[in-house]
Amino acid sequence: MAGATSKKKSKKLKIGSILVSEGYLTKSQLKEVLSQQKRTKHYLPLGLLCVQSGLLSKTELSLLLKTHKYKLYLGELLVNMSLITPSHLRQALKEQKKTGKKFGQLLIAMGLISEAQLVHGLSIQLGIPKIIPDINLIDRSLAQKVSEAFLRRVEAVPAFKEAETLTVIMANPLSASTISDFKRFFKSDIQPAVGTRAAIHELLDSLFHRIQFTDASSTASAVLTKDLVTGPTGSGKTTTLYASLNYLNKQEQKIITVEDPVEYTIDGIVQGKLEPKLNLTYEDFLRAMMRQDPDVIMVGEIRDRVAAEATIQSALTGHKVFSTFHTDDTTGALLKLMDMGVETFLISSTVVSVLSQRLIRTLCPHCKEPCWPDKGLLEAFDIKEIDPSKFSFHRATGCVQCNHAGYKGRTAIQELLVVTDDIRNAILSRRPSREIRTIARDSTQMISMREDGLYKATKGITSMEEVMRVVYLNDADLDAPRTIDEIVALIEEGGKEADHVLSDYRSKMTPTNRLTAERGYAN
Repeated sequence: MAGATSKKKSKKLKIGSILVSEGYLTKSQLKEVLSQQKRTKHYLPLGLLCVQSGLLSKTELSLLLKTHKYKLYLGELLVNMSLITPSHLRQALKEQKKTGKKFGQLLIAMGLISEAQLVHGLSIQLGIPKIIPDINLIDRSLAQKVSEAFLRRVEAVPAFKEAETLTVIMANPLSASTISDFKRFFKSDIQPAVGTRAAIHELLDSLFHRIQFTDASSTASAVLTKDLVTGPTGSGKTTTLYASLNYLNKQEQKIITVEDPVEYTIDGIVQGKLEPKLNLTYEDFLRAMMRQDPDVIMVGEIRDRVAAEATIQSALTGHKVFSTFHTDDTTGALLKLMDMGVETFLISSTVVSVLSQRLIRTLCPHCKEPCWPDKGLLEAFDIKEIDPSKFSFHRATGCVQCNHAGYKGRTAIQELLVVTDDIRNAILSRRPSREIRTIARDSTQMISMREDGLYKATKGITSMEEVMRVVYLNDADLDAPRTIDEIVALIEEGGKEADHVLSDYRSKMTPTNRLTAERGYAN
């Protein structure tokens, strides 16, 4: 063990000596950086620490290491990161000589590190980005230019292109042949990034329309009879909409969609893409759909008055219609329809309800820590009295499992406005958003997105800080304030009703649909 420590120190001095001799650091700066390295919670190589401190650029460091033929070995790095011991390193190197397997994969097979830890180590060793593949963060058109079979074989996905450089997320960023193939096909320079195999294949499933609407039954049970889902881009509207369709997807139901573009495909549903080149409007498309005698219609997004009026006309014929809207909250959708010029009597007679949602990050289950919110946080949520024994708040910390983000995965927070007679009268009278919202909270006990987020924070699902980051405080909610106990009681009572509906639904599911519903929520 002493020998390993000695070796570690000499390696640091060697790099430090190079930096000093080349004039990038003074001896006093080297001493300070070495001291900083010891204080850092998560290990970073000396060169990378100097880059982060602004003492030299990443390009200068790469050139320097290349000139002096210095190589940072993965095993040594993982020891320095305290992910494996020197004994583990010797054992793995011995096994590698016997089997010829890749060192990182060998460590995973031996149960010494996880794939996420390997990805983190490779990112540091190679000085390349570590990217968690997410369908909402990449340019989907790039992947569609390449065959699915090729991407699955090389376990890589083109993510985005800036100027003449294409960033590719790879399970094996050291594969020169894969980099060469992408360079030749896209005629661009390639910036490799590293991601886990599991996440890359999950992204490919989504890109090539093999996504399973997991936990769709649970989500759809709350939105079964609604026809507007609202929220900004990336808030999960489309996934919730498809979950609703998947819930209704039965042999006796004919479901037809008009979308631009078709984001997911579902067996048993007729899906159509709006093609502007054909000079067909939403009205033309919906008129053609009506001739097919559908039971359910889905319009991908209402963007203008023409689409709004065509959708409203479809609803007037008695069809169940679903669509999405870009508004901040539920009442905003009603007002936007008015602003588009749709008559209030049409809105009040066709809109059944509006669901608004956002996506928030969920706390990493491996490293979240119990905490009690400070006075400022409680005041931000208008909490004046609270019993500490009833609630379980947590905060984000960060670990290797969540790539030191403190959060892992996302979930939806939602508010549901059911259009009652009182709300219809308010729409007909063109009452302001604040008044309609107050009526909804009084007459239907509408839960706001912020209250739904607070409830999830009390259960340790997310943090109060995350809810504040995503959802603003609507002043109208202060007109009818609720205590934290009232919020929890309202949500849990509604949850019991949803569970009853869900249980009845699952009892009637086919084996295939039951398998689909058991795999988790897509977004």
